[in-house]
Amino acid sequence: MSRKNPTSVEILITLPWWVSVGLAGVVLFGGAIVQAGLPDGLKAFAPTIAILRMGFSLLLFLIGLKSFIRSFTTKRNLEAQSGIDSIKALHWKEFENLLAEVFRRQGYAVKEQLGGGADGGVDLTLYKDRQKTFVQCKLRTRSAVGVPVARELYGAMAAAGAKAGMLVTTSRYTSEAKAFASGKTIRLIEGNELLRLIQSVQRTPRPAERTESVDESARVCPQCGRPMILRTAKKGARAGNSFWGCSDFPRCRKTLKV
Repeated sequence: MSRKNPTSVEILITLPWWVSVGLAGVVLFGGAIVQAGLPDGLKAFAPTIAILRMGFSLLLFLIGLKSFIRSFTTKRNLEAQSGIDSIKALHWKEFENLLAEVFRRQGYAVKEQLGGGADGGVDLTLYKDRQKTFVQCKLRTRSAVGVPVARELYGAMAAAGAKAGMLVTTSRYTSEAKAFASGKTIRLIEGNELLRLIQSVQRTPRPAERTESVDESARVCPQCGRPMILRTAKKGARAGNSFWGCSDFPRCRKTLKV
């Protein structure tokens, strides 16, 4: 069973806060213009219209406030992560929100799965370069993620025509899950790779912690999340100098200084 369809309020909460606040302004001031321009025969409805526009504008403002608090909390959680243990301490929905923010900072447009019930194998849908990617998030403290989860994601991809998928967990994957994903367009992200992915988009550096936890040979591209490779410039003004280049070149041309 798939999740129930999200309500308008749930959709607005996932949008930037200024969307709801802007709509509140439109209802408040636009409604006042409509109210003032009522013909004489409809003047009796003016008090009702005033109550409705005040009520709807207040509701939209409160939704905008909720959206702002949600965004602020998620960004604060993202900056606060210092290791796998701190990520595992999150609530499962906080974990999904955190990953949504991580992918936004990588340049993806993110659609979050809302509503209750089973998720159908998809928690987030990412859009970038005309490609749709399904993401399944598994917050686990100890148990490994097995092959049924990978099969569920792959089935959802096939049903919806998504060309790529990601499984993200705080734990690890069983050998059967890895074997199933091998050769398919499913990327498995686990444990330390997840931590490196989060660290690559954090805006508040943690030098001491990062030096201990991040292997330079496993640096992650902050733009697409793929591994970076140490290269040497062969021509140009920087010929002979080393730099980190994305392994997905030429599709991703992100580089970093050594």
